Amino acid sequence: GEGSVLRSAPAQSSTAHSPPLPQDARAFARDLRQHGSDAEQQLWFLLRDRRLGGFKFRRQHPLPPYTLDFYCHDAGLCVEVDGGQHADDVTRDVQRDAALAAAGVRTL
Repeated sequence: GEGSVLRSAPAQSSTAHSPPLPQDARAFARDLRQHGSDAEQQLWFLLRDRRLGGFKFRRQHPLPPYTLDFYCHDAGLCVEVDGGQHADDVTRDVQRDAALAAAGVRTL
């Protein structure tokens, strides 16, 4: 059915608590939210307020050592926007994707 792929492998229970985030990670994510690229702003318009299949996405979500462009905890899904202000470092992207996959987060 609709969204069955995303719902088939949910992340950890939403009641699980994460350790507090370092203050610098929170400040960095806040700055990215305020100065996002045009592409990120357009995608955020489509993802915000549960507009995509009822899934809640977070914008510029810190998951140290990374800050994810868009993150849906319930689906265990990260959406990264490449280009523009993002570095063209493919090696770093591959390493990030592997680390996130090991933590149960899929990356688009």
